[in-house]
Formats: sequence, structure tokens, C-alpha cells
Amino acid sequence: MPTTKALSIRASGLIATNRYKKVIQTLLDQGKAYHCYCIKEELEALRAQQMARKEKPRYTGICRSRTEPREGVEPVVRFRSPDEGEVVTDDVVRGRVVFQNKQLDDLIIMRSDGTPTYNLTVDTHPAEVRRPLYVWKTRQMISESG
Repeated sequence: MPTTKALSIRASGLIATNRYKKVIQTLLDQGKAYHCYCIKEELEALRAQQMARKEKPRYTGICRSRTEPREGVEPVVRFRSPDEGEVVTDDVVRGRVVFQNKQLDDLIIMRSDGTPTYNLTVDTHPAEVRRPLYVWKTRQMISESG
């Protein structure tokens, strides 16, 4: 029989999962996220082509305008990064940091099995949970974008 603590952890996980699903549905409804039906082999081929051209490997948004499901493929959900403009952050360690939107990837925020990714979970937690992650996350984003 599970302990009260184990039940509490499971219940909080279920509440969090439902919370993430609501956030994802809101993003989908607002056009800020979309279903991606690309399969692993297609993404690997795309990555190989980009690397052969000495480009930074990134998802090109193939499924951004797709309106129909792809038979036999459970989609992931990707965040729709803006096409133009820039993101500016005043980092406490590095100072002003600028990311060009055209260089950003459409990150996966929900896996095909319905579980949220780190990219979604860390940004939907309350501020008091996010604070300790701030410096680490910004440094990670800087390294991934540059």
C-alpha cells in the first residue's frame, strides 16, 4: 500500500500534468504552438543536410502550416517562435543579451506520449520555483543559441 507521502507526490504530479495540458491547449488555441508530425528519420536527414551545409542544425517549421494529422504518427507539440524581431534579456551575469528570432528553434513543449518537456515545465512553475533556475537557464539558452 502506498504511503501518504507517495500518494501526495502522485496527486501533485497529476495536478501538474493537467495544468501543463491546459497551458498547451491555450497555446494551441492562440496559434502560439502547433502539432508536429515529423518522424525521427526525417529530422535526422534534415539535420544531416544542414550540417553538410555548415549550418546550425535547427527545426525548420515544416509542420507549422500543417492542418491535417499524419496517419500513424503521434505528434509532438512545438512552441511557435516568432519569425521576426528579437528577444532581449538583461542577464544578471552577462548583462544585455539579444537573440534574433529567426535563429530560434520551435522547441518541443510536449512529447508524443503527452508528457511535457523541461522547456514547458520550468516556464509554467510559479516565480518562487523559477528563481533558482534563472541563471542556469539563461546560460543554457545562451549556449544553445550561439
